[in-house]
Amino acid sequence: VQSVNLSRAVQNRNLMIAALLMNLSAGASFRAKMMKIGVQNLLIKIVSSGDNKEMVRYALGALRNLSLEPSVQVELVEAGLLDACIHVYTTYSEKDVYQDGTSP
Repeated sequence: VQSVNLSRAVQNRNLMIAALLMNLSAGASFRAKMMKIGVQNLLIKIVSSGDNKEMVRYALGALRNLSLEPSVQVELVEAGLLDACIHVYTTYSEKDVYQDGTSP
């Protein structure tokens, strides 16, 4: 039981981190800093794994926000963004529903 609770706590922590990154990336002043420390690689890894729909959703939101900077769009593609998006497209369908009732 304790390992299940720990696993849930880790999942919740990771979900909150992904949500935080999405919110931070909404601010133009943070985007370049985030790219500089390599956050895009973590976000692309989250999207590519596709284990948790909510976390994937937040990671995609952060990547979308980062891509608003034209100077980093090529860098995102080179880091594997398109492959990650293809993974989401082939893994999820409109039948998948998030906790708030929306779909991918």
